[in-house]
Amino acid sequence: MVTDLIKIPCVRNIVFRDHLQSYPESILNVTLHNVIVSLKQSDGDLKELWIFYTNMDGFQAKFPMKNEFRSQLPTSPSLSSKYTITLRLKTLATCHFDIPVLDEAIKLAESLDALIARTDESTCDVTGLFPFYFPRDFEVIQDGWTAFSVESEFSRLQAISDEWRITDLNKNFAVCETYSERLVVPKSISDDQLKRSAEFRSHGRFPVLCYLHKSSKSCIIRCAQPLVGSSVRRCKEDEALVNSMLIQRHKKGWILDTRNPNIVKVAQSKGGGCEPEQHYALWKRLHRHLDRHSVLQESFVKFIDACIDQSEKDRWLSKLENSNWLLYVKEALTVACIVAQTIDREETSVLVHGNDGWDTTLLVTSLAQVLLHPDCRTITGFEALIEREWIQAGHPFRTRCTRAAFGKSSRGYESPLFTLFLDCTWQLLQQFACSFEFNDTLLIQLFEHAYSSKFGTFIFNNEKEKTKYNGVKKTVSLWSYFNRPEILRTFLNPFYEPNISVLWPSVAAQSIILWRSLYLRFYENQIPQQEAWDEYLIIKEKELQLRSYVNKLRQELLELERKCTEKNSNMIKMEKDSVTTT
Repeated sequence: MVTDLIKIPCVRNIVFRDHLQSYPESILNVTLHNVIVSLKQSDGDLKELWIFYTNMDGFQAKFPMKNEFRSQLPTSPSLSSKYTITLRLKTLATCHFDIPVLDEAIKLAESLDALIARTDESTCDVTGLFPFYFPRDFEVIQDGWTAFSVESEFSRLQAISDEWRITDLNKNFAVCETYSERLVVPKSISDDQLKRSAEFRSHGRFPVLCYLHKSSKSCIIRCAQPLVGSSVRRCKEDEALVNSMLIQRHKKGWILDTRNPNIVKVAQSKGGGCEPEQHYALWKRLHRHLDRHSVLQESFVKFIDACIDQSEKDRWLSKLENSNWLLYVKEALTVACIVAQTIDREETSVLVHGNDGWDTTLLVTSLAQVLLHPDCRTITGFEALIEREWIQAGHPFRTRCTRAAFGKSSRGYESPLFTLFLDCTWQLLQQFACSFEFNDTLLIQLFEHAYSSKFGTFIFNNEKEKTKYNGVKKTVSLWSYFNRPEILRTFLNPFYEPNISVLWPSVAAQSIILWRSLYLRFYENQIPQQEAWDEYLIIKEKELQLRSYVNKLRQELLELERKCTEKNSNMIKMEKDSVTTT
């Protein structure tokens, strides 16, 4: 039980320090789901700070924890003694607890160590997480669990083409455990053919539609690698399914593989591989390698280490470059641009996959839709994109986000792919500041909730897991919280002007910049930027008021002109009547 892991429930008279200030005489309470720090304010009031165990990435105890060393340290408080625990959070914040009594410090450190280990993806009981106990403290205006259904997206597709249908083949996740139960597929393909295709694809992730271009009717398709193997196995049903998604047969489609050829060869020797050209003659193949898992995670760790390094500028820049994080941002945007160009300019379809189809595949397909589809640049459209292309598509959030930049899980499957997607979106926001309805506050909030949240949206690995644990009924959707007027207001971009054009960003190295408001927000003074932003909002609000006032005056002027014209007409008529009478 969790209570057995708590060695000390309360520590008093500690000094809490964060990036802003120190709070002496604070009280720390260890609960089932979080630690609650009561911070004493200058006016004597107490302010509570909640830190969830799921947000704790790692900690460092700046004192010996082993029994043989404890006798070397004083066990009672003195004016000079303090024992510090430094806590690193997944949200990239750092906080320190200065504790005057060694025994209390050791017990707290042991408690935190055990409680953080309990959140590891391999041992974590998802039903024991706080979202299952969160007492909703706001009124739900729109239920986020039902806000973005397959049916609502399909109705939009029907306005473009009637060549698609919704299949219930995966009901109860019978064919693919990591897909949602309802999927959009070609009308011309039967469920039996889909089932055969699923047997030919890794994890049963057969090709499904994720985007249909309005003008060219070309589409983006995603799936997992085919199980070709060394014997070059064939599946005619899979070939028929893939070919049926190629709307214009006079143009070859593109199969974009997010692995390099060497990795594909290794995968083929293990039973995987890629589509043989002789069996998929209507398609050309392109390899654009995108790293995932350990390589990307290592890059993120080095990158955050560089961001928090307060040393001289030359060393800081060197560490930043050596992390390669901005290079991965550049590469992801480049691949997304290739997909967008193929869809919009070449007017032919693209099939995207890597190994499993739930990591780099989703990164590429979602970014390409941000470039292609203006709806994805609105708040609700962006939420729908994440729901459709990440959550319902089976990105394993619980596994990938079990640790961030300061810790390491037991299995080492964590990876900041969703963070990379948010960073790429932020880069687009910087280059096309007026084309997005939202600002980076929405992106930062999504980053935080993906790693640690009181809502159930990002705590499952797939839809089957959400159904198994009855997540829809027992947890609250993040979208229910986001889509309230007072919250939506904080996400609005005051410079937004709807832009129906496809976005063509610069992917030159000098165009990719550091997202300071996320990565440096706890290590750099953000007040000047926030003050400038607040001033922009005030100016924009005044502009809207003035525009409204001008429109009102125009309406009044038109009304006066109408009355004047009417009055003149009446006078002229009266004069004519008078002349006639005379």
